[in-house]
Amino acid sequence: MAEPPKKYVLPLGLSSSPYGTRNLPPPLVERYTQMQTTIAEIQKILAELPPPPTPATPDPSGGMGHNNPPEGLEIEPSDIDEIKEAIEVLKVQRLSAPDKGAEALQAVERIESKVSKLREWLERHGEEFASEAFKAAGKQAGTWLSVTVVGVLVDKLLGLSTVVRAWIDALLLLQ
Repeated sequence: MAEPPKKYVLPLGLSSSPYGTRNLPPPLVERYTQMQTTIAEIQKILAELPPPPTPATPDPSGGMGHNNPPEGLEIEPSDIDEIKEAIEVLKVQRLSAPDKGAEALQAVERIESKVSKLREWLERHGEEFASEAFKAAGKQAGTWLSVTVVGVLVDKLLGLSTVVRAWIDALLLLQ
């Protein structure tokens, strides 16, 4: 006896095409659902990030306490804001995007450029974190993001990139 066809249902709260999902291929629906689920996970991580530190006002005389490095934070709050903006672009994509994923591709490329910066930060701070973990039980003075949080964020963003590209490929197959 043949198995009944698998029914694909979008998670609660996710929008589908105005025509429903029954005429769309199951891989497209699966990839879209996976993309939206990953977006929700990333948004939760981003919402739980600590606020960035307020920059110290340097002493104009350059005297005592003038140890403020000129280069600023390595991961800027603007980097996180750009990731959030790109995530929003992906979140509002329709299941069968009329532009065949062009806007989603631009958003995922912005995310990938930020992931590259986050990975470089992880490489520089990972070794420092490991050596300092024994001394200070994982405390990192002077950083506003922890190695663990950035590592999880990078993992989720890379997963999102893969899923979005697979969804765009499925969209292109509909042509």
